Amino acid sequence: MRTLLSIPGFLVLTWTTLAETPNPVVLENPFFRYIISADARNVSFVDRTTGTDSLQTNPPSPCAWVRLAGNDHPAT
Repeated sequence: MRTLLSIPGFLVLTWTTLAETPNPVVLENPFFRYIISADARNVSFVDRTTGTDSLQTNPPSPCAWVRLAGNDHPAT
């Protein structure tokens, strides 16, 4: 499934994912590309104008987490 999300004024994101497959989620526009793995880990965050990947991958990081009762629960 490919969904186009438009945020008025400055940003167009393309979100690519296929339900129940191990494909990554890719959010991108002319300025950046952000990739999240199927297991909810950050893969890369690239400045598309320079090609620079700004994501630190060691240690691996979750794309999101929830804090509940003082405990962090990473996305899976």
